[in-house]
Amino acid sequence: MKKISLIFLIILSKAVVFAQEDIRVKIKDKEFYDTKAIAYVVEIPQAKFKDAQRAWPKYLKSSPKEKVIEDNGQFMIINKHIPKISTDSIDINSFIKEYSGQVVLTVSFKLNGKFISDDSKDEIHYPTAEYVREFAVEQYKKAVKNELNEEEKKFNKLDADFKTLVREIDNDRDAIKQKKREIIKLKDQITLNEMDQSSKVIQIQAQKELVYKLVNSPGDEQKDAEKKLKEVEKDFKQLQNKKESLHNKIDNLEAQIRDKERAISKNESKQKQIKLEKGDQEYIVEKVKKKLAGIE
Repeated sequence: MKKISLIFLIILSKAVVFAQEDIRVKIKDKEFYDTKAIAYVVEIPQAKFKDAQRAWPKYLKSSPKEKVIEDNGQFMIINKHIPKISTDSIDINSFIKEYSGQVVLTVSFKLNGKFISDDSKDEIHYPTAEYVREFAVEQYKKAVKNELNEEEKKFNKLDADFKTLVREIDNDRDAIKQKKREIIKLKDQITLNEMDQSSKVIQIQAQKELVYKLVNSPGDEQKDAEKKLKEVEKDFKQLQNKKESLHNKIDNLEAQIRDKERAISKNESKQKQIKLEKGDQEYIVEKVKKKLAGIE
C-alpha cells in the first residue's frame, strides 16, 4: 500500500511540475507613485524578472515613433493607439515586480479620462485584458522554451556521454583482441625459442665432448673448440634471456587485458546508469514540449 502511494505521489509531483499554468488577468486597485488606479494584473509563470522588465517596454511600443517613459521602475506611454481596444488614444502606466520569485505585471489603462476595468464595455474590457495576457503568454512561452532548451542540452549531454562510452568500450574490445593476437604470436616465438634452445643444448653437449677429446692435443684445436663452446653457450644464454623477455611481454599484455576488462565492466555499469538517466531526461523533455504546446 505504501509503495502504491509513493508511486502515485511521484506521478502527481511530475504532473504538477510539467503542467502548463493557467494565465489569468485580474482587476485590482493598485498604487502608481502616490495615485491609486484600477489595474490589470497578471502573474507570468517561470518568467525571469530582468527578462520581463526588458521585454515589456518593447511590447508597449508598436512603432519606433512611440516613446516609453521609464521612471523609478514604472513604464508609461501617453496617447497609445491600440485598435483592438479603442480608436481613441490610451494612457498606460505600468510596473513589473517580483514577489517570492513570481513575476507580476500590473498595468492601468486610461481611456477618455477614465480607467478601463471590468465595469467598462465588454468590447473594451476584454481586449484590454487580452492585451495584457498576450504579453504574459509570450513571456511564459519564452521561459518554457528556455527550459526546453536547457533540458534538451542535458539530454544531448547524456546522449554524447553514452556514445563516448560505446566508442570507448568498442576500442577496449578491439584492443583486447589485438593484444590476444600479440600473445599468440609471442607464444609461437616461445615455441620456436624452445626448439632453438633444445638444438643449442645438443650443440653444447657435442661441443663439450669435442673439447674433452681434444685435451692435451697439439696446436690450437682445443682452444678453438673451447672458444666455439663459449659462443654456443652464449647463444643459448641469449635464447634463455629472449624467452624470459617474451614471457614478460605476455605477462604485461595479460595485465593490460585485465585492465581493459575491468574498464569494460565499469563502462557497462556506466552505460546502464546513463541509459536510465537518458530515459528520465527524455521523459522530462517530452513533458516540457507538451507544456509548451499547451500554452495558449
